Formats: sequence, structure tokens, C-alpha cells
Amino acid sequence: MPQICLAIEDTRFDAPTVELATVRDRTAARKVAQERLQASPYHLAVKVREGDELVCWLRRLHTAANESLPVSA
Repeated sequence: MPQICLAIEDTRFDAPTVELATVRDRTAARKVAQERLQASPYHLAVKVREGDELVCWLRRLHTAANESLPVSA
């Protein structure tokens, strides 16, 4: 089972929050990233790495009024 590193960009902090997780596969890794992104309106993006390889990078899109739009990959 691969171990992944999640870097969560949060508007409240200057540096990303880093979490480690063990997942079954890349589909599960993406699901964990989506959960982290949706866990707080302050979370702007989540990068997921397995070792040196980027698995996915999810981010919120914002309008000029700073209203959240659906999550994109």
C-alpha cells in the first residue's frame, strides 16, 4: 500500500500543511485529496505526491467576488 504526502494550501497560513496517509491506490489518493479540499472553505488546493511523483493536484476556482466554484483537477 503506497504512502502519499498531501500538501494542503490554506488561506490562513503562509506555508502548506503537510499530511501523510496510506492508501490502496491512486483513486483512493484522489478521494482523500477531495475530502481534504472540501473539509474547509480555507483550503484552496491539495497536492498529492507518492515519493517524487505528483499523483494529483486539486484546487478551488474562485470568482471575482471570491465565491467558491466546483473543484477542478
